[in-house]
Amino acid sequence: MCIPGQCWSKWESNNVRVRAIAVFLLGIMLVGMVSCAPIQQVLQVDPLRSVAIPSQATEPILIVGNAELSQQSRGGVGTRSDPYILSGLTKVTSGSCIYVRDTTAFFVIKDSDLECTGTLSPVISFHGVENGIIEGCYLRGGLSGAQFAFCVDCTIRESTCVASSNAISVTDSYNCTVRGCIAHTNIVGVLVADSNRSLIVGNSIYRNSQVGVLVEAASKETTVYQNSIGWNGWNGSGYLNAFDDGAETQFTNGIDSGNAWSDHIGSGHYNIPGTALSVDTIATTLTDMNRPNVNVPLDRVFDMESIGETLTWIATDEFPYSYLLSIDNIPSGAETWDGREITVSLDNLSAGAHVLVMSVTDAAGNTASDEVTVTAVSFMLGGLGTEWVLWGSVLTVVVLILVIAIIKKIQ
Repeated sequence: MCIPGQCWSKWESNNVRVRAIAVFLLGIMLVGMVSCAPIQQVLQVDPLRSVAIPSQATEPILIVGNAELSQQSRGGVGTRSDPYILSGLTKVTSGSCIYVRDTTAFFVIKDSDLECTGTLSPVISFHGVENGIIEGCYLRGGLSGAQFAFCVDCTIRESTCVASSNAISVTDSYNCTVRGCIAHTNIVGVLVADSNRSLIVGNSIYRNSQVGVLVEAASKETTVYQNSIGWNGWNGSGYLNAFDDGAETQFTNGIDSGNAWSDHIGSGHYNIPGTALSVDTIATTLTDMNRPNVNVPLDRVFDMESIGETLTWIATDEFPYSYLLSIDNIPSGAETWDGREITVSLDNLSAGAHVLVMSVTDAAGNTASDEVTVTAVSFMLGGLGTEWVLWGSVLTVVVLILVIAIIKKIQ
């Protein structure tokens, strides 16, 4: 039998205990909920330098005639002193990125990054063009990086051409110039065919699989000087840096400059294979004893749940050639190193620490390496991982059910 005052006191005491238990369970639930939230500031992570990824367009630029050239121009009026300008283009296409035909106005294509994924079209094609210039461009893939066909007074300068059949080709053209360019990892570096008065000066032409400079028959008065021509056309016993079947080809400027050849021994004459029997009478030896320079990125910890994480190496060399990435002692295939930054994705790394070794090699075979440790973790629960998050979620659900039951009992 319960005395009314005592029953009320007992009920009140039980109610207080129940409420205390409910508050305790609510606290546990709150902790579980917090544990499920990402904690981004627990680990000190060196922020990765942002990598700008330019927008890419797949539509080629087709220009026929001066009127269309004027429409595509971003500046200039088409004169020698103020040429039309097409600049800052980034394109990846299966055919030619830029095709210009039958123009006579002065124009410059400059500061553009262009790639042709097919093998039948040049990256930039000039056909029947006069007074066209390609300047400061990066051209990759295709039948040629740049092709001048039936052109007059056209120039490519200070540009890089890689991974093409012919880096730069001049065919059926007159008075065209290749100046200050880099051509490597192509089949042929510079091709001159059926053309007159071509000038090839001040270029780095190396590590092309068949030949560095090829002057074909019916080409006349080609002049080649002040170039670094090396390690082209290795056939198992020697290099084929140049081959000349043309007429009246000169491999000097006629005064004091010839070319530097990687397979030249001593000083003086360098004989160029081919029916023209050309000789570089002021030849020098091209040597490279310096290893590439590779920066040392800091070891990193990154969130394995994030997408788009990358790591970037900055490597420099006079004759960049290839790079090889190894992850945990497993090498990937060698890739063309064009002298630009080397960026690799970290998206597919599993949880834990990984050792990445970047090896870069120049045209002469000099190699440098850099080792970086990257650790993939989950930033949830301060890096404890998704299993703890799962158990925290289960605990939260259980506590929530108990709290609801207790509240109903109190009521």
